[in-house]
Amino acid sequence: MSSEFLLWFGFGAFVILMLVLGVWGKSRKALLVGVLAGVAVSTLEMAILYHPYTDPSRVYYGTDTRAAALLLGSALAFVWAPWRLIGRTDLKLFDLNASPPPLLRMGDHLRFVPTESRR
Repeated sequence: MSSEFLLWFGFGAFVILMLVLGVWGKSRKALLVGVLAGVAVSTLEMAILYHPYTDPSRVYYGTDTRAAALLLGSALAFVWAPWRLIGRTDLKLFDLNASPPPLLRMGDHLRFVPTESRR
């Protein structure tokens, strides 16, 4: 992807985000709907511009048609929260006074088991 695409995509996403926040307030659901609408528009444009047995370069390299990939990644960021998957432990994973300092080393195997939540 060219730097021009990333520059314009970032600027355009910022402007659209500010417009959405101004119209709908700070709703994550509204932003997600806006991002998915952008995916639909970009994909629809790709389908309209594609003609079999012709050069697909415009469809493949076009900034407007490639936006769907980045917008899908943005939509995934709205719905997937990997930090919720991380477990908690009272063990110190790194202790300078221990020998060796890290509790875990390369090649160690871990087994995760459910425990009671302490929240």
